[in-house]
Amino acid sequence: MGVCQITIQPQGQVLRVDLAAPGSGTEDFHLNASLSSAVTFPLTIGADTTLYTANDGNYTLSVKRLDGTELRGDVVRLAMDDPIVVAPQPSAAQVAASSVPEFIYRTGQSAWYLPLGSTSTTTGTVTIDRMFCMPWRVPNTISIDRIGCEITSTGGAGSVVRLGVYRDDNGLPGALVVDAGAGVNGTSATVQSITISATELVRGNYWLAVAAQVGTTPTFRMASVGPDYQIPMTSAPTANQLPGCVYQASVSGAFPATFGTPVVASIQAQPRIHIRVA
Repeated sequence: MGVCQITIQPQGQVLRVDLAAPGSGTEDFHLNASLSSAVTFPLTIGADTTLYTANDGNYTLSVKRLDGTELRGDVVRLAMDDPIVVAPQPSAAQVAASSVPEFIYRTGQSAWYLPLGSTSTTTGTVTIDRMFCMPWRVPNTISIDRIGCEITSTGGAGSVVRLGVYRDDNGLPGALVVDAGAGVNGTSATVQSITISATELVRGNYWLAVAAQVGTTPTFRMASVGPDYQIPMTSAPTANQLPGCVYQASVSGAFPATFGTPVVASIQAQPRIHIRVA
């Protein structure tokens, strides 16, 4: 014998909760209640009936108004001492609002994207041999096979730009996923892309990495800081501070396998990076 806990969340209405084993037509648990706060009820499962297995079983759980209209119906598995949370079905308006899908990246279309949310662009430079990382939310699993940026004014002789992607680690860059190499020519004022082996990125948070290397930095097409940036700071923000990315200094070659301790950069814009989803 064991006890399953059924927790009913308040919705400001009178509810009836029925619990029955499949095909039994028997109400093993019944409640009429008008709730103002969450209430938990124990359901004792005995070993003296064939409606239950020794430890758990499948049951049909229904929540209805007293007029009999259904709020929610599920097949649930009750396990000994496990909580079952019952929340009445939302209104039609709530369902309509919640059913609007999140924008996702199109796959299999070789579609290009500008991942850094921005409402405007400008131009600017970055410190040479400093690797900047900007947060990037990936809403669905994708594979990328291009990554690039735009150079608007050339850098010094031999100037190159290295690009890559880091996995998120608790709100900061963690392990390196892609080092695309220093394939952007800093002495050519054009939009440029680096071809990489198709790399899968599962749904989650990532960081786009960019570093100007060799000689003097070129001028980039820059994107203003987007609305979704949540850069952790070690102290309260200063007047007019708007942290848009983090960085590591003295990165003159390949990107490190792990990002390390970041420094918060208070900038209004960062290089506009583009990607192609395979």
